[in-house]
Amino acid sequence: MIQDASKDLHLLNGTRQNESNLEEGDRMKGIEWDDYIHSDPDVLLGKPVVKGTRLSVEFILGLYAEGWTEDQILDNYPSLKKESLLALFAYTRECMRDELLYPLSAEGK
Repeated sequence: MIQDASKDLHLLNGTRQNESNLEEGDRMKGIEWDDYIHSDPDVLLGKPVVKGTRLSVEFILGLYAEGWTEDQILDNYPSLKKESLLALFAYTRECMRDELLYPLSAEGK
């Protein structure tokens, strides 16, 4: 089943509005991720993307996971700005904040 990503983003926006309940040191300062990241059901099936591009959060995180540096990403995708990348991390952090993560078990061990 495909989840409605725009609904998920809307829910995250609601969470973001309650950010004042967090300790001062726990807030991402200066970057409002929703100024840079959005979801549109007509673009990449609603995956969160950097506004004005078809570059998904998932794709850019994958570049980092493959060892790309910030400079390499910015050089290869000139429509991105450093603030876009910071917003991407702020968005990802917010997505992860309330989730429970479980270690993956290694098969055969």
